[in-house]
Amino acid sequence: MRKLILIAGCGAAFFLMSCGAPTKSPDTLLNKYFDFLVDGQIAKANQFWQDNELLDSTLCDWHFTSPNDTLISLFSESKKEISRFDLDSNSCKLVLQLIPPYGDPLRLTYYSIRMGQGWKLVNPDRIICTSWDSLAYKNVIMKYPSNRPPDELFFRVVSSSYLHIGTLLRTKDTSGVRIFLASSPQEMTMLLDDQNPPEFWSSLAGKIVIHDMSRNSGNPDASMVNARRIVRQLVGVIARSVYGHDSRAVPFIRDGLAAYFGGWEDFWMPELTVDAAENIEDIPSLTVLLENKTIDMNQHLYAAASGAFTEFLIGRYGWDKYDELYIASSSLENLLQKIESVGGVDTLDESWRDSLRTLKKEIDKRKLKSKV
Repeated sequence: MRKLILIAGCGAAFFLMSCGAPTKSPDTLLNKYFDFLVDGQIAKANQFWQDNELLDSTLCDWHFTSPNDTLISLFSESKKEISRFDLDSNSCKLVLQLIPPYGDPLRLTYYSIRMGQGWKLVNPDRIICTSWDSLAYKNVIMKYPSNRPPDELFFRVVSSSYLHIGTLLRTKDTSGVRIFLASSPQEMTMLLDDQNPPEFWSSLAGKIVIHDMSRNSGNPDASMVNARRIVRQLVGVIARSVYGHDSRAVPFIRDGLAAYFGGWEDFWMPELTVDAAENIEDIPSLTVLLENKTIDMNQHLYAAASGAFTEFLIGRYGWDKYDELYIASSSLENLLQKIESVGGVDTLDESWRDSLRTLKKEIDKRKLKSKV
């Protein structure tokens, strides 16, 4: 093991080497990357990564999948300690400790591989998943441990849903989508550098979905539940490719499109629409839902409401108008202005609720007939 200690701001000497020249030391590579990162030069920072062709204005680094200005500022303020662990002659692990002037240290893990005369940074999959098997469908590559292949139902649901989403959203480019199916929380920890990893994770810009297939092992419908969760993540990946963003500013729109295609847990969209209709009085106003205020409703009903609203928009106004609304959801202000073109939030809310009330009446009639 080798250790290199740098004080924040002392990396300027590394600029003596041109950005395009081979970097002969992984430690130097990482510090040069930090300098461009802190300076906000994303394109130059990405040059130190093997996968830099995948992205343009978004960082390759999985640590920065979501914009995180706090973490980036921490790089500039902190003392950095880098411990290098050689995995073999052509790869190594770099453990970074960021020690800020206040607060607790932060530990991040990086990997680097030798390429030609120099080194490149890589995300964990390039080290951890090298022995995994893979399946390919259209532009999607699904990777998994060789002793834990996905079953036929799972693959069929994911692949057919992917095709369906791409067709309806009229996407032009879904190349390079990668799905990693971890078989344990331990594999998720290694892939995400997180001691308490989530069940699933995605990099929308990088077109990457990672899912822990072991979490639902006791569920007899585990294949279907896991497939739906993957589909929901794929919706975000494809939507970003089509619309330029994933409606992060208005989660109700983003989550609604995910439910429209991927359902929720054990339920597909038709069942969710029925649930929304039967619980219409428990669904908050559209204003509250769009503003993402504190919402007193369970996750299932939220998924049902968001999916039902998306279904209503598409059914009432068609895909062209829905595309306009989704594009506008890059901010709440833009979305509200766009909604004015269909009568405003209150009018839209009432029309949506009327459609659910009409459905509820039909459901009640069917229930009454079934009892006769």
